[in-house]
Amino acid sequence: MRRDTFLKSLAAMAAVGALPLSANAAANLKMMIPANPGGGWDSTGRALGKALQDAGVASAVSYENKGGAAGALGLAQFVNASKGDPNALMVMGAVMLGGIITGKPPVSLTQATPIARITSEYNVFVLPRGVYAAPGITPEQRKALTDMVLAAMKSKSWAESLEKNAWTPAVLTGSAFDEFVDREFASLRAIMVKSGMI
Repeated sequence: MRRDTFLKSLAAMAAVGALPLSANAAANLKMMIPANPGGGWDSTGRALGKALQDAGVASAVSYENKGGAAGALGLAQFVNASKGDPNALMVMGAVMLGGIITGKPPVSLTQATPIARITSEYNVFVLPRGVYAAPGITPEQRKALTDMVLAAMKSKSWAESLEKNAWTPAVLTGSAFDEFVDREFASLRAIMVKSGMI
């Protein structure tokens, strides 16, 4: 294959997102924060974005805040607008699960791709703050994003954020994270039913 043909093919693959994230020098990531600026999820999303950059796995991170309905509005926008985007991430937390149970929005967290639990939130139950990727990404893209988040968790800026915010690190990925969220969601639903909330 001629060099110019190869380079054009490579550029075309990059344009349609056919290259794995590891083939890119560093990704330009988009972070959905399903809450208004200044709150806990906002702090978590921005700290994670800084850690991704400090770890050298993201060259830039843009943030979009979309508050309302316990995070369900941001979740809906993320699920509908980011399908198949291997550079889109969303932070979430326990409040979102409660909002999904009580509000019954037209989208569900199961439509997004679980990446990692990064810290724990202690409420009536223990649920992490977590990171999800867009629906419709490939297993390779999910692995690449998981590896990026794990690299960020080892960065100096993440350690500083944990200390500054008194967050409890609780990293969990893969099927263990999937199963954890399913168990916690079921537990929260049971608690809400028993307490008469739903």
